[in-house]
Amino acid sequence: MDIMILLIMTTFIWAFSFSLIGDKLTHVDPYLSVVIRTGLSLVFFSPFIMKNFSIKNLKYIFIGAIQLGVMYCFYFNSFRFISVNNILLFTIFTPIYIVAINQIVYEKFSITSTLLVILSVFGAYIIRKTNIDDATLTGFFLVQGANFCFGLGQVLYKKNIPEGTKQATVFPYFYLGAFLISLLAFLVLGDKNKIPTTTSEFITLFYLGIIASGLGYYLWNRGSTQVSVTQLAIMNNLLIPAGIIVNILLWHGNFDITKLIIGSLFIILTSMADIWNNRKIEIRSSGDLT
Repeated sequence: MDIMILLIMTTFIWAFSFSLIGDKLTHVDPYLSVVIRTGLSLVFFSPFIMKNFSIKNLKYIFIGAIQLGVMYCFYFNSFRFISVNNILLFTIFTPIYIVAINQIVYEKFSITSTLLVILSVFGAYIIRKTNIDDATLTGFFLVQGANFCFGLGQVLYKKNIPEGTKQATVFPYFYLGAFLISLLAFLVLGDKNKIPTTTSEFITLFYLGIIASGLGYYLWNRGSTQVSVTQLAIMNNLLIPAGIIVNILLWHGNFDITKLIIGSLFIILTSMADIWNNRKIEIRSSGDLT
């Protein structure tokens, strides 16, 4: 479990983001929120780009543009159509995207990984509580766009980061890509009249930019290089119960506690099963060499 500590830490940090956006940023243009959030993250990591500029790191601009920039544009807009809990629940397909993209990229299919991820999705499905209408359907597709971009970015980052790389040195490029694509989206699609004006809006954007994105994505992507793709996929679904628990405790959200507990156990147990399966493979491989 020690190898997953970075992902668990990030899950705790991100659990607050959903409710904060849904409660505090309803009057701020979603594209502008993304620009400010990614801009703060870029400033947070900018000292590293000045000291460690390298042309080979420019590929992370593209990865950041997808995983954060485009993803956030879909994600922030979904709050205009559906509730925080529905957004959390509609992320259940992220693990499937991650495993599918990974298997395409590496041209390798794993039945065990696929089954464990499906069980994780089933656990998230148990937690569900939603009715489908036009607005919900629009929100659903926006979240799926965000899920796909987030999953694709994770796989590309995991594939392209060389072993032993000081990852803080590549993150300025990552955030630069996210900032540039979100700025373009705001200039083309944004409402220039919906700007942050209250203290709570500025504090929320600061938390999202420096803590949730700046620190959070660094910990998450660094952690993603230390776990299997199945564990990475399953950990994406652990955000669902974590975010709902925060919404219930701090924002008095209404949810079925029994379903939440059962679904959460499914997600946790599938992750533990994958860790156990990987350790068996490692032990078996070590035995073959002796």
